[in-house]
Amino acid sequence: MLFKYSFVPIMTMEIDGVSVDISFASLPSYPFKLPEFLDILSNDILRNVSEHTLHSLTGCRCTEFVIQKLRSENKLDIFRQTFFGIRFFTKQYKIYKNVMGYLGGVNITILLASTNLLENDFLTNTFHFFHFVADHLGSEIIAMTPQLSFPELGFDEENWSDKPSNFSNHDSLVLLTPTYPRMNTARTISRSSLQFIRSQARRVYEKIKSYVDGESTLLQMVEPYQFFEGFPIYFEVLVSASANSEFKDWLGLVESKIRYLVFFLSLRIENVALNPNPIVSKSNSNAACFYIGLTVDLTKATTLDLSQCVNDFIDIVRLQQPKTARLGLRIRYREELKELKETIPKSWEEFAEKEEFCDILEE
Repeated sequence: MLFKYSFVPIMTMEIDGVSVDISFASLPSYPFKLPEFLDILSNDILRNVSEHTLHSLTGCRCTEFVIQKLRSENKLDIFRQTFFGIRFFTKQYKIYKNVMGYLGGVNITILLASTNLLENDFLTNTFHFFHFVADHLGSEIIAMTPQLSFPELGFDEENWSDKPSNFSNHDSLVLLTPTYPRMNTARTISRSSLQFIRSQARRVYEKIKSYVDGESTLLQMVEPYQFFEGFPIYFEVLVSASANSEFKDWLGLVESKIRYLVFFLSLRIENVALNPNPIVSKSNSNAACFYIGLTVDLTKATTLDLSQCVNDFIDIVRLQQPKTARLGLRIRYREELKELKETIPKSWEEFAEKEEFCDILEE
């Protein structure tokens, strides 16, 4: 599946049940064949590349920089273990997927490498990570390296501005890449998404603390957050199409843009949170629903007019809408969505009895 016109051009696929994103990049310096050994951290690789290729290379360059840094500090193994633990809990608590306004792999990598959270075993590191996110994320700019300037490469304007006005007026969270140009990897995270990330992080570290203190079991620690019990009202976005190929394209497009609907809703409603996992219809394989949780004080208003939010979102996705694609939006109540409660895989129960958390991570 291709996401055309995306900020980072990618192709998504599944290999043995594992979701994989493959970035596209065109390097004019190597028009016919790549060298056997390509130094992706060399700034010369950016010479004459397009803006889209720059964005494609940024994640790879950032990850390679961190890997080399941690390898030199003999922390690479504990980093990997801690990273898998953090990714597990962010997925369980519905705050993992950067394109939808939450944390992604590059965000977590930068946070781990820049906050000195790799001094203990991976579960303790994971606990400290979520404690930091809950109490401090968004309060300061996270930067691993100083800003550099290479006018001859033509990307100095891509450097994120260090001016406080830029931080306070535009970006809710700033996690800067350690490679040139220094860009904000958290640009998709809005104030409402950051608020949800921090509240969920608090739930995670309280769960881990309870387990470490012997007050709960491993199975209780790894239970998923029940998103459909957390809000009184939900905004349902139904995505469908007649043909499977068009449905996949349409689903991918809406997935890449739905954070804008969350932002529009957050201008009218204080507590808004998106479930990053679409629910595929049981009766129609070419249909799926996204859900946005809303906390609304109905004692202050008898009506809730969200028509402008909806219209603004439709205007964004309409230009790339496939011919047979449909988009349905409606309000649902918590009582209507009880059947969407998540359960734990049976195999986890066996691992939990043996206190084998690592096996759960590898599932």
